[in-house]
Amino acid sequence: MMSRISIRAIPDHLTRCQVCHQPAMGRGWFNPKTPRGSTARTRSEVAFCSAQCQWVFLDHKEGSADERAKTLTTLEFITTQEKNTMDTHLVSDQITHHIDNALQSEHQQETPRTYLSGSRLGVACERALQYEYLKTPVDKPFPGRILRIFAAGHVFEELAIHWLRMAGFDLHTQTSTGGQYGFSAADGRIKGHVDGILASGPSDLNMTYPALWECKSAKNSAWNDLSKRGLTIANPIYAAQVALYQAYMEEHIPGISQNPALFMAINKDTAQLYCELIPFNGELAQRSSDKGVRILAACDANDWLPRIARDPSHFGCKFCSWRSPCWQSESTNNGHSKTNITSPSDLQPLIPTWLEESA
Repeated sequence: MMSRISIRAIPDHLTRCQVCHQPAMGRGWFNPKTPRGSTARTRSEVAFCSAQCQWVFLDHKEGSADERAKTLTTLEFITTQEKNTMDTHLVSDQITHHIDNALQSEHQQETPRTYLSGSRLGVACERALQYEYLKTPVDKPFPGRILRIFAAGHVFEELAIHWLRMAGFDLHTQTSTGGQYGFSAADGRIKGHVDGILASGPSDLNMTYPALWECKSAKNSAWNDLSKRGLTIANPIYAAQVALYQAYMEEHIPGISQNPALFMAINKDTAQLYCELIPFNGELAQRSSDKGVRILAACDANDWLPRIARDPSHFGCKFCSWRSPCWQSESTNNGHSKTNITSPSDLQPLIPTWLEESA
């Protein structure tokens, strides 16, 4: 008989029968290359609901009947305590499945964006942003776990708003009409929504107002990277978002680009806070705005901008939501745009004076 598994660490694959996927009642070893009695330690443990399913499992393995029989161990039935633990795992899986299905259904019913989001202009690959703007179907929809992470991020943001107001900050997150603060440019084809505007705060802080407030939540490793290297180096996408938002919001809230923005990150594992004052970076805002111009112009011209890499195994391509349609077009455009769009006549740079003003 084989040794028992710790009740506190039952693997997921042992909670269901390998054959019929019913709740498991027993388990055995099987590996055709490692018969029973072998000193090798390459055998695998498999769970079954009955001895019948165990034999069905063996029937689908390679080798003669005699060889398969030698690999079979007596089905060891699970104790009542272990069975209860497995039942708990099964209920957890079932409830999670229902929640994830509901989240995915809700996500599918959301109205797709009809604009290029300013929060995304820090993404390195311009072609990926084209696919996003054109609402190209993604390779795989977001799984329920990712949607739960997104939802948790909104909860952390609401907590941060409450904490800052309790601490004496005059933080505005909605306009007088109840909408979110934001901007619109390029005839509504570039938009952004800010987390909040700080009008005042505790007098002992070296801050000036009005100031942009942006909040993110991050897992422990990403949060540690932020706290060690700062926003600009650790997360260029967020850094570009802050700079662009400071620039675009200047029209609506005069002086906001002259005061450093407050970037706040919450560690989702430890609830630690990282706060950084971000001076306005006019050059970064200009580059981000110009990127938006190029993307819109290329989409209008039915053209594709270059990819971030020449190899689909590149990290940025490997995990891209549009990897399949992008690399399937390799034979038609060889990874590069057919025209060199640098200064389109119909879309002039949206912020031509920011560099001079910030200088």
